[in-house]
Amino acid sequence: MENNTTNPYKTPEATVENTPTGQLFNVFDRFTAWGVCGLSLITFNIYNIYWLYSRTQKINDAMSLKISPMLVNIASVFGAFSVASNFIQFMPPAIGGILTLASLAYFVMYLIWCYKIRAAIHEHVNAQKGTYAWANAFLTIFGPIYLQYKINKIIDNE
Repeated sequence: MENNTTNPYKTPEATVENTPTGQLFNVFDRFTAWGVCGLSLITFNIYNIYWLYSRTQKINDAMSLKISPMLVNIASVFGAFSVASNFIQFMPPAIGGILTLASLAYFVMYLIWCYKIRAAIHEHVNAQKGTYAWANAFLTIFGPIYLQYKINKIIDNE
């Protein structure tokens, strides 16, 4: 009878499980950043709000760092006002002023929202500064287009 530990030519017996933890392909679908850019232009930035909202739902379902639903809801309302402000020349000046203030509030909340998504992604994949998974703080102001680019880059390298 042959002993398994003495036979150097016997194939090792091991189970290999491909269940990575902290991987983005389990959370997000890969979608082209050019598609995000095009849809944002065609829809007057309504797609940006949708992109942020849908990615936030996925983050809150799958990741440990949650984004406040209150931030999401208030920012979405201000985002709708911001989209309406694109048609400000057709409105009375008082309503135009209110929509302009709402647009300013949306811009601040939009930046906070983008940085929270960035932080959740960094925490989920344990991103280290200087690696492909690290999203640049300055470029994050470009919002969904840059964040989708980074998500795709992380998924491609997983």
